[in-house]
Amino acid sequence: GAVRYLDTGDLPFPKDIKEFHLSKLKERAKKENTEVDIDLAIHDVTDIARSIIN
Repeated sequence: GAVRYLDTGDLPFPKDIKEFHLSKLKERAKKENTEVDIDLAIHDVTDIARSIIN
Protein backbone atom coordinates (compact mmCIF):
# COMPACT_ATOMS: atom_id res chain seq x y z
CA GLY A 1 0.00 0.00 0.00
CA ALA A 2 0.89 3.62 -0.30
CA VAL A 3 -0.15 6.85 1.33
CA ARG A 4 -1.21 9.44 -1.23
CA TYR A 5 -1.18 13.19 -0.73
CA LEU A 6 -4.67 14.65 -0.94
CA ASP A 7 -3.42 18.18 -0.23
CA THR A 8 0.22 19.20 -0.05
CA GLY A 9 -0.53 22.59 1.47
CA ASP A 10 2.40 24.97 1.01
CA LEU A 11 4.97 22.19 0.61
CA PRO A 12 7.00 22.72 -2.56
CA PHE A 13 6.01 19.57 -4.48
CA PRO A 14 6.36 19.73 -8.26
CA LYS A 15 3.11 19.86 -10.21
CA ASP A 16 3.67 16.39 -11.72
CA ILE A 17 3.98 14.81 -8.27
CA LYS A 18 0.76 16.47 -7.09
CA GLU A 19 -1.02 15.28 -10.25
CA PHE A 20 0.33 11.75 -9.78
CA HIS A 21 -1.02 11.51 -6.23
CA LEU A 22 -4.39 12.93 -7.24
CA SER A 23 -4.67 10.51 -10.16
CA LYS A 24 -3.91 7.57 -7.87
CA LEU A 25 -6.54 8.76 -5.40
CA LYS A 26 -9.05 9.08 -8.23
CA GLU A 27 -8.26 5.54 -9.42
CA ARG A 28 -8.82 4.16 -5.94
CA ALA A 29 -12.02 6.15 -5.43
CA LYS A 30 -13.41 4.85 -8.71
CA LYS A 31 -12.44 1.28 -7.81
CA GLU A 32 -14.11 1.60 -4.39
CA ASN A 33 -17.08 3.58 -5.75
CA THR A 34 -16.43 6.51 -3.42
CA GLU A 35 -15.31 10.14 -3.52
CA VAL A 36 -11.81 11.59 -3.39
CA ASP A 37 -11.94 13.20 0.02
CA ILE A 38 -10.30 13.28 3.42
CA ASP A 39 -11.91 9.96 4.38
CA LEU A 40 -10.16 8.20 1.51
CA ALA A 41 -6.82 9.69 2.56
CA ILE A 42 -7.38 8.72 6.21
CA HIS A 43 -8.23 5.18 5.11
CA ASP A 44 -4.81 4.94 3.40
CA VAL A 45 -2.99 6.00 6.55
CA THR A 46 -5.06 3.63 8.70
CA ASP A 47 -4.37 0.68 6.38
CA ILE A 48 -0.62 1.33 6.48
CA ALA A 49 -0.67 1.62 10.28
CA ARG A 50 -2.61 -1.64 10.61
CA SER A 51 -0.17 -3.48 8.36
CA ILE A 52 2.74 -2.31 10.51
CA ILE A 53 1.04 -3.29 13.78
CA ASN A 54 -0.03 -6.72 12.55
